[in-house]
Amino acid sequence: MKGKFKKLLAFLATGSMSVILAACYGVPIEDSHYKQISTFDNAGVPIPGLSVSEYNANGLVSTHTTSSNGYVALDGYVINQSYVKIEDTDGDANGGDFQTKEVQLLSEQDIYDVEMQLKNKKSNDVAF
Repeated sequence: MKGKFKKLLAFLATGSMSVILAACYGVPIEDSHYKQISTFDNAGVPIPGLSVSEYNANGLVSTHTTSSNGYVALDGYVINQSYVKIEDTDGDANGGDFQTKEVQLLSEQDIYDVEMQLKNKKSNDVAF
């Protein structure tokens, strides 16, 4: 009986100590960062309506659309080979037809200002 009591007491003391250590030092978790992407043209005007697709080594993670101020926020883990592809899917609407751009996401960087370039018009393209 005395041996069982000692084992129970040792078990409770060990378990309590584990809880106290976890409470004092915390439990490690992976770091999650918001990524802010702002898109604008060469005059600094925000571009709404752009498609922003987030990719990592496993493929497509999510797709978003820039707001009226050319902004999109991503929440998630940045792992090796994470990037976004920014595409103009509405043609000439919202300021012009812009080239597709890929931006590498870095774990230590949270804000990305992306200047988009207009697509070059072919000489046989005629605007009316």
